[in-house]
Amino acid sequence: MLAMSDGLRHTLLYLQEEWTEQIDSQPSKENLRRLIQEHGIGEFVSIQKMDKEELIYYLNGRTVAGVDGSSNSFGGSYPGTIALLQAGAMTMKRNKYLVGDALSPMSRRDRLRIAEYQDRHTLGESEAYLRYKDERMAQLEVEAALKLLESEEPALMLFDGGFVRYESKAFLLWEEYASRAREKNIFSIGIIEEVGTNFISRALIEALGGKLLPYDRQILFGVLEPGEALFLNTDLKHKGFSGRYYTCFARLSAHPSIIGCDVFLDRKEELSTALRFLFANTLEGSRGVPFWIDRVDHEIKLTYKETEAMIRHAFPPAWVEKFLVSQRSRRDI
Repeated sequence: MLAMSDGLRHTLLYLQEEWTEQIDSQPSKENLRRLIQEHGIGEFVSIQKMDKEELIYYLNGRTVAGVDGSSNSFGGSYPGTIALLQAGAMTMKRNKYLVGDALSPMSRRDRLRIAEYQDRHTLGESEAYLRYKDERMAQLEVEAALKLLESEEPALMLFDGGFVRYESKAFLLWEEYASRAREKNIFSIGIIEEVGTNFISRALIEALGGKLLPYDRQILFGVLEPGEALFLNTDLKHKGFSGRYYTCFARLSAHPSIIGCDVFLDRKEELSTALRFLFANTLEGSRGVPFWIDRVDHEIKLTYKETEAMIRHAFPPAWVEKFLVSQRSRRDI
């Protein structure tokens, strides 16, 4: 076993005690469901899977598309690094639309953009680079969706992530997408795997004296039944800008965790039907994410080996050594 310092051991024991206290103080599943309903937080709704005939009728000859992004970096510590970014939109007919970019603090173009981002947000240089990279990734994902809409009109467009990220990091592109999706009657859903909201703990803080896990993902772990959703009350303070989006939580597999689903608020009434479709297209033994999101992720994902191979193919070996290979990676022991 690896040697463990006293400081590390004590910190882990402290965290163990803290989490034990939080879990022990949480209401039972039945009481938590009752409190959520009594305090007007939301309504629990059972979801029935669509059968084959309903699936055909629902799509009405149209397809389903998924949008995801992937990035991987090669090199050493900042600034001697390069990131390859790729986003893709793919339909169930296997039509794929890819866009991409490469970012590096060693690039004149990116140095200027990082400096602008740093000044605008009052950040350190390396932190500005990381946020700039995430912003560019969001832009590419929306670009991929728009590229798909140039040729196709899917019934559903599934995004791997919430809508606020696109609005905050790719505003103009997202506005264009929202407009074109509305024109083509495309129902858009943001699938949120790592739910980071705290609607429930905020709403119950007085009733429970703050004795509740802080985040909705942890609070609802094992609380929803498979094939059940929690439709949040629209009076809650949502993360969406100006009440533009609506969020619900759902459990679509046997796994006890939940996902979040973002939709445009004016399409909220169609969400129940869309969830029936998603439930039918989520593997029972999976982690609860609709299959097509995972499929798109698999198709466009950039592995570290692929990233390294692309970079070593693009540049002479001496350049790779000069700009990107760290001294740390050359250690003999």
